Amino acid sequence: MRLDYCLTTLHVSILAALFLTLDADSQNSTCDIEIRVRRSTVYEAVPGKDLQINCPVAFCNNSPPRISWYKYETTTPVPVDVSSSSHIKTRWTPLKPLEGISYLIFQKILRNDSGEYRCQTGDSVSHKIYVSVDGEGESNVTRNDTSIRKMYSVVQQQCYSTCFPNLY
Repeated sequence: MRLDYCLTTLHVSILAALFLTLDADSQNSTCDIEIRVRRSTVYEAVPGKDLQINCPVAFCNNSPPRISWYKYETTTPVPVDVSSSSHIKTRWTPLKPLEGISYLIFQKILRNDSGEYRCQTGDSVSHKIYVSVDGEGESNVTRNDTSIRKMYSVVQQQCYSTCFPNLY
């Protein structure tokens, strides 16, 4: 009889320990969302072209997190306007059951879109994403007019120096 009592006590103790361990795990287990933007990511774009920047995310439950995008004006984050009237949109693309990418899509990017961006969900914030808009594009006409004036000036000077050597 004594042996049965000891085995019963042992079984109850093991079950109690397992139950307490499971209960403790469920209360303290948290799932952190991981944003996987590489440090100092840089995108270069030409004005008037489309640009897509990405924010890879790993999450813990079946519903993808809501990703917000911010442009940093000095040190202040300003939410990116992705309304229907804006030339900037967002898109979520699932990769695996618990991974996906949030895209910030610039349609016909502008020079003033240059700057530092970050994606964020809850307390998780990405590293900086730099967008540089430079080169020819929306202001081609202005640049071409300026370069034509410069070429005309050079040709004019060469002509005068050849035709009127005493003046130059």
